[in-house]
Amino acid sequence: TALKGAKVTVAGQSAVTDEHGAASFRVSLPQSAKNVVVSFEKEDFITQSTVYDAAGLARVAANLLAVKQTIEVSKIEEAQVIQSAFLGASISIPAGAFVLPNGQPAAGKAWVKFTPWDITGSDLNAMPANGAAVDAQGNPASLISAGMITAVFTDEVGNRLQLAQGKTAEIQMHLPLSSINNQAMAVGASIPMWHFNEAKGLWEEQGAGTVVADSSSATGFAVHAQVSHFSTWNWDFKFENPGSVNVKCKSANNYVPCHITAAVELKDGSGLTKTNSIPAEGVDIVNMPTEGTIHWTAKDTTGTLIGSVTSQLPNDKNVVIDLGIPATNNK
Repeated sequence: TALKGAKVTVAGQSAVTDEHGAASFRVSLPQSAKNVVVSFEKEDFITQSTVYDAAGLARVAANLLAVKQTIEVSKIEEAQVIQSAFLGASISIPAGAFVLPNGQPAAGKAWVKFTPWDITGSDLNAMPANGAAVDAQGNPASLISAGMITAVFTDEVGNRLQLAQGKTAEIQMHLPLSSINNQAMAVGASIPMWHFNEAKGLWEEQGAGTVVADSSSATGFAVHAQVSHFSTWNWDFKFENPGSVNVKCKSANNYVPCHITAAVELKDGSGLTKTNSIPAEGVDIVNMPTEGTIHWTAKDTTGTLIGSVTSQLPNDKNVVIDLGIPATNNK
């Protein structure tokens, strides 16, 4: 769905998308800039940001996920468990857990925008930063999710609340798959934890979560972790594969630039998603699986032509997505 009224920000310069979900504007960057963080935000959607090569800013694109639930908390200063209606997700907080932006204790009524991500469905089409990350050693990594939760706490006047220094909370949600990245899950298994840094447009590794037993989950498993602040948290394995796929878009027998989403499904049913804006000559997408299914969707740069195709690895190394033919020549 084209998203109207989304704010796109590049190096402090912004524009708002029109009814076609598009915005076009000029930005000034230092000549020395090599990488630029582009953010995409809209009320009641989860903010997305991604690092781009400064030379490749002609076309950028993002998918945004709507907040799934807003829960009222009558007394934020009390110890409590906040339960989501989705995926068995919960947040357990101790007494006096939150502070205001000025560091003073938070009390009284508050709200939490609570979104457990469904890693088996289309939610991952909006995974922030395409899963690009930096591990605990500072090395770049790509991620495949075992579970993801976004939680944003605010008070009555809209101040964003955060956990006080020295306080932690516990988060948990169903593990919908018994195998992730072709690794069998078991109670006690450790999964690295990553939080999304919106300012940097990257996931950062911090601590580890655990697989626990949960009779209410279809698999009998849940993922659990202790966190020191709230943003988007992810139970993730590093995804390292040698596969590569070349993809192009065409319309009326001509190759055209486009925005693509590649939903990758591995043999065990787990998956990840990559989004990209590609030129007419196409691009090689690396770190793809050697075996699996990829569900491709694409739209042209005007957002009016849409196409989709499914490919299979290891056979389909070259993919062409047909966007069809424009119905008229009018703009």
